[in-house]
Amino acid sequence: MFAVCCAAEEGGNQITTGGLPLASVAKLPDATPVSAEPEAEPGAEEGAAPPAVADSFTVVFDCSGEGMQLGLLLDTVDGKSCIIQEITEGLVQNHNMKSSLDQVIKLHDNICSVNGSGSDKAELLKALEAVKRGAALTMCFERPKEQTVLINKPGQIGIELCYQQTSYGLTIKNIQSGLLDDWNRANPSTPIRTGARIVAMNGVTSGPMGLLKSMKESDILLLTVMNYQ
Repeated sequence: MFAVCCAAEEGGNQITTGGLPLASVAKLPDATPVSAEPEAEPGAEEGAAPPAVADSFTVVFDCSGEGMQLGLLLDTVDGKSCIIQEITEGLVQNHNMKSSLDQVIKLHDNICSVNGSGSDKAELLKALEAVKRGAALTMCFERPKEQTVLINKPGQIGIELCYQQTSYGLTIKNIQSGLLDDWNRANPSTPIRTGARIVAMNGVTSGPMGLLKSMKESDILLLTVMNYQ
């Protein structure tokens, strides 16, 4: 079965199950949702967004090699997704070197199933641990779609966020009454849903804390959002 490394933000201990170092998978810990809202009066919203539907593709790995690692650092901050934050030496890297462009596994892709299992991150990690050397390993990956949303304040944005200092952007945990909900109502064909990640603000990509600061202080918010199913 797989050896799974669960790393906390400041480092962690490797947990090996069954003594088989076939796949090293590190993950960020789950986060406690927080609300980030400016104190302001209701305002207007506007913006435009292209259709944003995530693509998925399937990869079958050869697990017969000695000492092979899967080689992934996973961001599981929302408690559901397993988003690839880093690719290191291992099965995924080897696959990418010889695969076609549409089958290359990229940063920020989400693992959506492992050998047919995968309702949430706990089930995905459990399925990885259950894989034995030489057995089939079929993984389905989801590639997010980028979308932009322009919001004008003042007003309550109306979102609940979760993040860690090293996580990939700000995960939208919940959408409440506010400017983003108003935007969704005005753009029913391309709404921003829970689970999406805000990864840039006004064209600037920074860590979660920088994004949160900009969201609170800026009057015009051009949000770059990565959409997952």
